[in-house]
Amino acid sequence: MGLFSKKTKKDGENPPQNTSDAALRVAEALKTGGLEPTHIIEAITDGDSAFVAAALAVLSGQPEATIQRILASTDTKALTALVWKAQLPMRISVQIQMRLMHAPHTAMIQATEDGNFPLTPMEMEQALNAFGKDDTKW
Repeated sequence: MGLFSKKTKKDGENPPQNTSDAALRVAEALKTGGLEPTHIIEAITDGDSAFVAAALAVLSGQPEATIQRILASTDTKALTALVWKAQLPMRISVQIQMRLMHAPHTAMIQATEDGNFPLTPMEMEQALNAFGKDDTKW
């Protein structure tokens, strides 16, 4: 458990999913040197989906409601596209699919052998467009 995660219960239990608290922790990360992939990996490991959603919203520039819909779905392609849009490494997508979305192994989208995104930019844009966005452009 680190600076940007917030576990208040016994180890192994999920932290509170307070979105305003998560947004404050994301803002704090940005003020103290940036929101690094390690912060997001730590939150994924802690099961802190609120922090992950807030971070993805900030980094992708998309509404948190859209991020929440993607995280609550079983659409691993849209999640992979969202992580790409947030300019995070593909390993973050794999961890979210596994630990937060609980995607079946057969449905998971894996990184290429060299750790890159396996989808084309057009495929990822299409996957994101399927979730709709108010009047914003991905």
